[in-house]
Amino acid sequence: MATQDEIDPVLVERFAHGNGTVFVGAGISLGARLPSWSKLMSPLRADLGSAVGPNTSYLDVAELYEVKHSRSVLVQYLKERLGDVRFQLTRTHELIVGLPVQRIYTTNFDTLLEQASQKRQINRNVIFNASQVGFSDTSTLSIVKLHGDLSDPESIVISARDFYSYFGRNPAVADLLKVELQTHTVLFLGYSFSDPNLGMILGNAANQSGAVRPLLYSLQLKPSELSVRAMNARGVKVIALDVDSGTSDADSAVEDWLRRFRQSLISFERRKHSFPAGAVSERERSLPAYRKHAVRRNAMLERIKAGLSSDFRVVMVKGAAGIGKTQLVAEAVADCVHPPGTYMLDDAFEQIIWIRSTVDAGPVGHSLERIFETIAAGADTSLYNLPDREQRNKKNQSRINALLQERRLLIVIEDFEDPAGVPGCPSQVAGKAAGAGTQRRPAEHFREIRAWLENAGPYANPKSRIVVISRSAIVAGFVVEVCRLDEDEAQELLREQARSLLLRRHCPEFGEQSARELLRIAGGNPQAVKWALCLCNREGGHKQLERLACLAGEESDVVFDALVGEIMRALDAAGREVVIAMMVFPSEEWIAAELLQAALSRQAQDTGGRNATRKVMLGCVRFGMLEYDAGKDAYLMHRTTREVLQRGGVTVFELDQVKTRLAAYLLRFLKNVIRNPDVPEVYWNALVRDDMSKVDPWWPTIDALVRWSGECRRAARFALLLVHYMDSRFLNSQRLACIESALQAKAPLKRRTRALLHIDALAWTFIEENRQAEARAQLEAGEKLLEDGGDEDLHALAEAWRARLDIVDRRIGEAHRHIAEAMAYANTPFCKQRPWILARVEMMAGDVALMGGNAESARDHYLASAAHADLYGGEGDGYQTNPRIGLALMEILDKEKQPDKESMKSARRIFERLVENGDVATGRLYGQYGLALIAARENASREAIRQLEQIMREIRRRSTGNVLLGLAEKSYQQILDASHGG
Repeated sequence: MATQDEIDPVLVERFAHGNGTVFVGAGISLGARLPSWSKLMSPLRADLGSAVGPNTSYLDVAELYEVKHSRSVLVQYLKERLGDVRFQLTRTHELIVGLPVQRIYTTNFDTLLEQASQKRQINRNVIFNASQVGFSDTSTLSIVKLHGDLSDPESIVISARDFYSYFGRNPAVADLLKVELQTHTVLFLGYSFSDPNLGMILGNAANQSGAVRPLLYSLQLKPSELSVRAMNARGVKVIALDVDSGTSDADSAVEDWLRRFRQSLISFERRKHSFPAGAVSERERSLPAYRKHAVRRNAMLERIKAGLSSDFRVVMVKGAAGIGKTQLVAEAVADCVHPPGTYMLDDAFEQIIWIRSTVDAGPVGHSLERIFETIAAGADTSLYNLPDREQRNKKNQSRINALLQERRLLIVIEDFEDPAGVPGCPSQVAGKAAGAGTQRRPAEHFREIRAWLENAGPYANPKSRIVVISRSAIVAGFVVEVCRLDEDEAQELLREQARSLLLRRHCPEFGEQSARELLRIAGGNPQAVKWALCLCNREGGHKQLERLACLAGEESDVVFDALVGEIMRALDAAGREVVIAMMVFPSEEWIAAELLQAALSRQAQDTGGRNATRKVMLGCVRFGMLEYDAGKDAYLMHRTTREVLQRGGVTVFELDQVKTRLAAYLLRFLKNVIRNPDVPEVYWNALVRDDMSKVDPWWPTIDALVRWSGECRRAARFALLLVHYMDSRFLNSQRLACIESALQAKAPLKRRTRALLHIDALAWTFIEENRQAEARAQLEAGEKLLEDGGDEDLHALAEAWRARLDIVDRRIGEAHRHIAEAMAYANTPFCKQRPWILARVEMMAGDVALMGGNAESARDHYLASAAHADLYGGEGDGYQTNPRIGLALMEILDKEKQPDKESMKSARRIFERLVENGDVATGRLYGQYGLALIAARENASREAIRQLEQIMREIRRRSTGNVLLGLAEKSYQQILDASHGG
């Protein structure tokens, strides 16, 4: 028997791998103040009088009542007792629907699970009769109501006759249960040992499982030793909670256990991604794709590793295009990172930050701003946001250099090129690099980055290392020259590639002579070997080598152009379209097959159907133009392939057509995933919700399309859908660029929409970035567009944000005046119909009160904000309001001589809920801070203070101006002062 302090690791592992299912009984609904079965049946017993005795089961009571009055009267009674709106949703129900399961089975009539999934914005499918079983969808949560639903009287299972004939009348449900019990680990919640529903399910499990015994667990409240033994005899492992059933302590105990179970699942998931064998780790996600069948060039690998172990800050890996530089670096650095939580070896790094080049950065591939931003984002560090570019770069350079000294990071800058060494590069022509915000020459960008790499200031020998991959740049450091394959390596690669392509089957004429000719043409370049083999991989393909013999001894670019040109001619029209479509996606990113297919023309998609399109895509893989990962069902295009195609005459018009199709598809996808159907207004119907995690894998592609200058007409539509998503992901620079692009779009925005983007999107982002003057400027620009009637909501927001700015500047009188004006606007009938506005105004009123020293008023405002948010489904599980409520409660407790235990308990639960919500990093971090604050307050030991200081440093690294940071600083300083005073 497991105790309440232990979570069975087998249970955790099974659920974490998606192999769990949950059964929910009546005990779970008691916390929502629904009646127990005895209370529900008590009026029926009274009505039946002497016809029933005290030991008559509730099933028999219900059947006798139905016989006496009719089924419709019985169902009406159930609706009256169980459909009352006073029964409120509990946190326990929310935790249950948040478990990683495909189906939840319940024997309850209430709709609390449905309400919980709606609040958590989880797509759900409710099944309460056999005809609906076939509609079970793996992409949604299925709530299977075994005893029916009150909306369908025929589905109700309440009487003995209903109960004992259930599986005979519902064979489809019986089959579903059979499969579930044989293939999944089952967790029973809310069932006592004597519950007949549990007995029926366990009996069905025993009858159907045969020799294979399912894994069954049951959460039991204060079970007797005898009942535990009986449950074990039935094959059920009991999880015992030492509380009496039907009490508030029981509700809290179940909720606490579910919270700890969820946290165990999160911890398991994180461990699963921390480099165990066979798992996809954070390390591997940071690296580019490994090339299959690549020759392991041990000498080159050891040379790179020697550079990483040397005293040089920079390791320079140079070589021609297609020579295998990126592959070698990926293999070398993958062996140099230690798993989190393990002892750190002297030659190991704690994290890889791989910085890929971007098209909008021009021929250099990078800008100093983008490099700093990527390092900061990867290391959870904040940067300065000074208006002057030179001062900003100088301050940020000091911060990044200090970071590289404090931590042992491995930074890889891929494809950093000297524009003077790039053929055909107009190095003196001005170009706008990503993040620069000004027109600057590529040569200036190059010199700026090289100066940073070569001059570390006081950090000449930092703990971190920077690997630079380049064809043309020269940077002082440990240099590794990647040369062509030697004869043995080239022959090994040819044999490997030939086997993988089944070359002998497709071109039996390919022999030793062909192999020698191919290697002579490829000149020891791995990419050329691959393309030449792919070109030969068809009947008579070896004859192509005769026409290409003249390429022997030519520069690699000439060989590449000729080989790719021949491959494109060999592809049919559909294949060429697939290759061109792939060019619009971000470089070196795996692209889902679904997304690639969406970029094709209707003609290409309709020809032969989906399977035919897939064959065309795989044909491009066979010709070496793409790579395919069957596990991901995704495709990748090598950067060198992209460059050769760009030289080969693919037109801007062709690429723009692909982008137009892809943008239209992604807009439809975003609408389906992001828009909240319960909120009618554009922009506000895209507030933070759980389903936004589905956007994350496609974000690089979406980001590239949002920044596509030729797609200005769609810029506003992207902005209105993504503005809150970007806020929740700390994508502030992208958010600002996206909104500014929308405001400058060719298709003019409506006056009110423009005002909204200025006031809420831009001004709030600048407030978050601690850029006060720019925030005020955006508020003024937005207010100029407002009208006296019909814009009360935007007036309210503008006044609320202005109050927030004033309280930070210690203009207390002005802050109170502005928040009073905001509240006055919020109380108009127009605003009262928009709870998302009321939630924001109340939240800012709370900030003003808390920063002004009135924690009690702040708490009340924050609670009002949370209540308004609940009306439209909330935002990211309260990631904005819950930290504030917790901080306000902590400040109230600090003022009390004898702190209220219930308030402390409430604060702890709020912070624990934030820690559970792993999708929103801000909330999780402040949850950890709150729990550390409580621990330090309860026990001001050196270890507790150290933990609090560590989390506070993490918060400061993430942002210097985050709104919540200012609220947290006060409590933090009080704890430090108290500890030092002691």
